[in-house]
Amino acid sequence: MDDPASDRKEHVADIFIASTDETVSVLFMEHLEQHDYQVTVFTDDKALIESLPAGKPGLLVYDGSTGIEVIPCHYKLEYQEWSDFGTGSGRPENIYPEDSDILSKTTQDPNSKKDRLPNGNYILTVGQHFVLILDEDGSTETALISMSSSQGKISRKWNSMMMSITLDGKNGPYTPASFSHVYKITTILNSGKGNQWYGYNIQKVGPVTDSATYERAKQFYISLASNGK
Repeated sequence: MDDPASDRKEHVADIFIASTDETVSVLFMEHLEQHDYQVTVFTDDKALIESLPAGKPGLLVYDGSTGIEVIPCHYKLEYQEWSDFGTGSGRPENIYPEDSDILSKTTQDPNSKKDRLPNGNYILTVGQHFVLILDEDGSTETALISMSSSQGKISRKWNSMMMSITLDGKNGPYTPASFSHVYKITTILNSGKGNQWYGYNIQKVGPVTDSATYERAKQFYISLASNGK
């Protein structure tokens, strides 16, 4: 398993934590803030959801104890070009699409294990999961969950989980759209090479049972697909 400790500081992100367990919240904050992440803790799920930007928020959503339920609506793989911490803009210098050959132009750094370009920047492979967050009152909010480094394995596992679902149709078995099912996202503590970090844990909950919620998820997918997201 890749250890993300070496590249956490290279990209600052806003992380929202929803946790009713104050002890867990403190642990999250201490761990993430020391790696230059901007952390906001919510002990009320509704307050979290109301604070999420509409449309395409560039953020990561963490939940330390109770978890959040989401509907995955769209997935996009992209390659982000980053400069080392303290030497660039603090955001991707360039973003390349899934069919780009940019990785073929890199060599692996023997120390950091990063894929380096001739200009010294490195390429980060990022799985972008566009989701609807479900609230207990039936409301929804759009969000973007980005997974890279060691979390890339979780991203691929989630995609495999979605692709493994089969339903019986009039023409035989088929794989339904990703927005047909609900998943629960929590975080777990990982360790390796003397370091510890929090990562995603994803479990399938079951089919979307509310027709209005299903339609919102479908329309979110259509809007992203039609815009080439």
